Amino acid sequence: MESAEISSEEVALRYLEQLPWPPYPFQEQAILSWFEKDDGLLVCAPTGSGKTVVAETAMFEALLTGRRAYYTTPLIALTEQKFYELRESAVRWGFSADDVGLVTGNRRINPDARLLVVVAEILLNRLLSPEEFPFDDVSAVVMDEFHSFNDIERGIVWELSLGILPKHVRVLLISATVGNAADFVVWLARQHGRRLRLLQSEERRVPLTFTWVGDEMLSDHLEKMADGEDENRYTPALVFCFNRNECWSVAEQLKGKRLLADGQQKQLQAELDQVDWSIGAGGKLKQILIRGVGIHHAGLLPKYRRIIEKLFQKKLLSICVCTETLAAGINLPARSVVMTSLLKGPPGRMKVIEASSAHQMFGRAGRPQFDSRGFVFAVAHEDDVRLFRWQEKYDAIPEDTRDPMLIKAKKNLKKKMPKRREGQQYWTERQFEVLQTAPPARLSSRGRFPWRLLAFLIRKTGSVMTMQETVRKRLLDSDQKDDAERLLKRMLITLDAAGMISLDPVPPGRAGTSESGDDKSMSDRPFHSVIAGSGGGASLLPKDGTVWTATRSRWTTGEQEKLEIGEVHDFSSTALSDEEVDAFGLGIFADDDAAQDANENTETLNVSETAESVELANVLPADANASMTSPVGAEAVEKQPTTTGESLTGGGGLLGKLIQEAMETGQASTSVAKKKSQATASSGTSSGRLDDAGSLITYEPKLAIPTDQLPLLFAFRSINPLYGMFLAEHMHLANYEERLQLLEAVLDMPRSVSGMVRVPFPDQMPPGPLATDYLNQKLISRGLVTVDELQGFRDEETGRRIPPLVLGDKMRLLFRSEYPGVDDVFSTSVWCVGDLLRYGGNFDRYVRARELTKQEGVIFRHCLRLILLCGEFSQIEPPNIDPAEWRTDLAELASILTDSCRAVDPDSTDEVVEALQNQTLNPDQL
Repeated sequence: MESAEISSEEVALRYLEQLPWPPYPFQEQAILSWFEKDDGLLVCAPTGSGKTVVAETAMFEALLTGRRAYYTTPLIALTEQKFYELRESAVRWGFSADDVGLVTGNRRINPDARLLVVVAEILLNRLLSPEEFPFDDVSAVVMDEFHSFNDIERGIVWELSLGILPKHVRVLLISATVGNAADFVVWLARQHGRRLRLLQSEERRVPLTFTWVGDEMLSDHLEKMADGEDENRYTPALVFCFNRNECWSVAEQLKGKRLLADGQQKQLQAELDQVDWSIGAGGKLKQILIRGVGIHHAGLLPKYRRIIEKLFQKKLLSICVCTETLAAGINLPARSVVMTSLLKGPPGRMKVIEASSAHQMFGRAGRPQFDSRGFVFAVAHEDDVRLFRWQEKYDAIPEDTRDPMLIKAKKNLKKKMPKRREGQQYWTERQFEVLQTAPPARLSSRGRFPWRLLAFLIRKTGSVMTMQETVRKRLLDSDQKDDAERLLKRMLITLDAAGMISLDPVPPGRAGTSESGDDKSMSDRPFHSVIAGSGGGASLLPKDGTVWTATRSRWTTGEQEKLEIGEVHDFSSTALSDEEVDAFGLGIFADDDAAQDANENTETLNVSETAESVELANVLPADANASMTSPVGAEAVEKQPTTTGESLTGGGGLLGKLIQEAMETGQASTSVAKKKSQATASSGTSSGRLDDAGSLITYEPKLAIPTDQLPLLFAFRSINPLYGMFLAEHMHLANYEERLQLLEAVLDMPRSVSGMVRVPFPDQMPPGPLATDYLNQKLISRGLVTVDELQGFRDEETGRRIPPLVLGDKMRLLFRSEYPGVDDVFSTSVWCVGDLLRYGGNFDRYVRARELTKQEGVIFRHCLRLILLCGEFSQIEPPNIDPAEWRTDLAELASILTDSCRAVDPDSTDEVVEALQNQTLNPDQL
């Protein structure tokens, strides 16, 4: 080990000497600047400008001086890629590969290594636990892809980390170009006392050439790009699409096109022959790959994506058709980038892509080690290409020609003039030009306090003033800070109403408190779950040789019959027509898949959301439930809420009304609901009187004192913890099919896939006791739904068939009624795992029978997430359920899914099993 007394100049010199190629001026300036400022450096430069060489400076320094360092990225995929790159670098520097470790939510490799590559949440966890993870010998923290500071969900993690990082630890922030880098540096110095040197560059190491393609169809243009000798070809190329189906469509269009150079075909065939392509979309994918075309999106199994990445890196693929998330994920540089569109969004409401996203995609063009120039092409819509070609032919005939044949030809051409389609949106060359020169995004504090993080801070400090001060220090304008403080207060009042904390002074109108402000009694608390007596996620793994199978599982003993091999149950009779159907937490899937899901969930509506949107928009008249004759509805109206159920949900919705009035979050979801809540409030049935809402607006809490219920929130990482607790409270009322529906819905499957795995209609899967004996009458009594909405109906104005509300949507409506201040709960009701179990847990047979092979990666990820969710729920004991039976049920489901997933992608499944083994309820860590 080198002496810790080695000078900064010597470290810089040694680092520059070991580089495999001379650094260009910007890189050298950044490397030297790292040693000239005590607090650190912010480097802003375009994608592809060689910032990685700068980032590794701090890692080299730590190894050479015998110190420790952290390298953080926002995505798990990036973290793992950087881990392997740093191991190679460490060996090149003369150190051991074991000096580099990896810690993410699901993997731990050499966790005690001197250099640790971690996701951002791991760094924050350790900063908040200095007794367990001291930073005394840490010299630096590198935050790569720092423009993710703007991320709505995860940016706050880096923001808080910067605020509490010990002053002796220097930071190296590596970012794409941002619009307010100087303002950010000033803010960081003023609010957190950390003074960084700013180094910016607008130049790319490999310059880009932008070309609008208005005269060629996409497939023809791609074939032309792959023509010629290597130095004259424009491949390898990344072809960006904005949905998964389009990726497959573009790849299919390339059939018969010559895309590979001489000799590539033989090498590619040899690589493909080493892989088993028999699972799912493998056979179809192999046929595409053999032509030199790869596909990369979340719909592929992870193992297939990894293979395609390796083939592309080996330059055996000329084209990789991918979604935009690849630009923000792993590094797959190419010579060219092709934009198949400049618009994204739902049909009819598409908008030009954001400049920051466009710049990330553009930046993938040009490989410093291979190319002197990168190329970015934007291809016009096929309708516009036809128009362009027609115009060329039409203009080629002079207007003043006297040739009869030419005059006739011109008239015939005019009759055959192609037209743009009505309702179709088109992009233009001008929009392409604007994107090229558009200013970069500005850094700002966009994320809110996640519930889990807020609970953590409450346990650490309990001072509301400290939390408010944290909000005031955020990179926001004054109005935004006011909004953020109001949101914080709303969240605190919600936690108080939920019995998770006790606010001091007591919020006006808090039900169930004495004049002295004493806490509610246990019987009056909304939540009655307790922390599991022992174990957690790891306890789900069978250690006694127990083997569970889907064919004999209690999760498949409901009304639906099991399907034999080759048997397909047709739900088409209950499905809607095409016309009718258009997280916080450090999970294993906090990566590009999740990002793509977030994008896609804004593009299409699924069945359940359509139904709920009708309810929320108050489509039905207020007195619609006056003429209901449905047996289900009649039964729901006649039955009274059960005592047990009523006590579990806070007494007729007044808890929700209190929170709603306190924070002025709006009215009840329908006019019926509004009248009902007013009647309930005037009836005096609440356990505590509601004070004037104005006093709550001016209410200012001072202390947030955690109750013994608060640690329960730490059981949940992958879903909203309050909603997780809410679901747990109702599990004892549900049968197994209903429990599975609730678990699947909360995972929020992308809308583009959820319509293919809809919950069966009641005639195929009858409602269970949770719905019929409790939820239906609860929702009706509060005016949240009508019986028509429970049954399904045809809208008289639009003629559209509105399906019945399904269980997951009903539960979310009830939760909204109870906790209107919680607006970050996402769910999509699906019947995916339930259907998989009916196929004996055979994943491959299931996706083939349901024609889901092109989306099997999404289904696979959904199953893996459910395994982890079982681990999270196993860390608590819901009320009125035997704890041993509860854990056994979850273990059975997790085990069956593990076997199902391992059969198609063992490596990815084993990563989840490892995460499950590390899953424990620890209130002292995020």
